[in-house]
Amino acid sequence: QGKPQLVKLILVHSEDETRRNNAKFDGVNGLRPELVKPLVKKLQQQQIRVIAHTESAADFATAVEAGVDSVAHLPGYHWWAGKTAADYRLSDEAIATAKAKQVAVMTTTGLTSLFKLPAAELAQVQALQKSNLQRLQAQGVTLLVGSDRFDSNVLSEIYYLDALQVLSRSDLLKMLVQHTPQFIFPTRQIGLVSPGYEASFVAVKQDPLQQLTALDDVVLRVKQGKTLTVQP
Repeated sequence: QGKPQLVKLILVHSEDETRRNNAKFDGVNGLRPELVKPLVKKLQQQQIRVIAHTESAADFATAVEAGVDSVAHLPGYHWWAGKTAADYRLSDEAIATAKAKQVAVMTTTGLTSLFKLPAAELAQVQALQKSNLQRLQAQGVTLLVGSDRFDSNVLSEIYYLDALQVLSRSDLLKMLVQHTPQFIFPTRQIGLVSPGYEASFVAVKQDPLQQLTALDDVVLRVKQGKTLTVQP
């Protein structure tokens, strides 16, 4: 009724029927997989974009096959009890489908930091994250950056991705200032310094390609041609 521009669907190990009718998982399971495709079709027919929260590789495959506009989590940032890397490793087929259907993927890998995993478990999780990221990038899937961190902002995700040493800093900056804002605001000309585009940008003291934390030190903010001032 509010004429939404975007709807988010929730999938949480939708392939695992043992979670259904189980009080332990009340309120966290999300949709059954067979509901996703008809919902996406109905929403997109109304010119509403669709984002899917996914936890498992099966959730990811279901979402991209349905043709969502974006997947909101790269599976594997957190492994549910009883699950292994195999439950979170994206299939090559699903990655190819994401590319073919132009489904963007928001990384949110840095959420892993909130779980305070022992070193051995953290190494396993990060090895999986690296593999999924490498294969998504190799297939040319558009990667977007978002943190999903209630205690931080998007830069925490950029720094976590940088530490994984999978994506170049040039790739990370394009995700941050070009691909992601263009996805969020598809009708605006933003994300490039080019004729006809909004004069909306920030300037930092140092070259972030050399020192990525330079992104913390913004010295100039311009929005649509007007300089912004903020309190220290």
